[in-house]
Amino acid sequence: MRDDDNDTRLFDTLEHYILEHYPNPERIGCLDQDLLRRFVETPELLDLSDPKYLHVFKCAECTRELGDLRRIREARIQQDVVSSPFSSAGMKAIEKWRRHIVTAAFKTRMLVRRFVERLKSVFR
Repeated sequence: MRDDDNDTRLFDTLEHYILEHYPNPERIGCLDQDLLRRFVETPELLDLSDPKYLHVFKCAECTRELGDLRRIREARIQQDVVSSPFSSAGMKAIEKWRRHIVTAAFKTRMLVRRFVERLKSVFR
């Protein structure tokens, strides 16, 4: 089993435990939507040593929202992969440029050959 699989299993287990044991329907002490979004999108920009972020480990509502935001992020990443240069449209564009490059290389080779032949005829 890979480390990534172990991490996923650990976080899934933790998430399930929090959802089951820490309901917070009144949303007491919850982080706002923008902060939760940043927690998912750019955690490196947050000071995660701040104790306020520990709230998510004791709040089913915030944990549920983080899960939803993570799924949205993953779907967006998947969509970006589909629209990457390696999608069918991207591959067509790559093939078009490849043909241009091959044609230019062939023409350049022909020009160089003609130039070399002219040089040979001058120095005979």
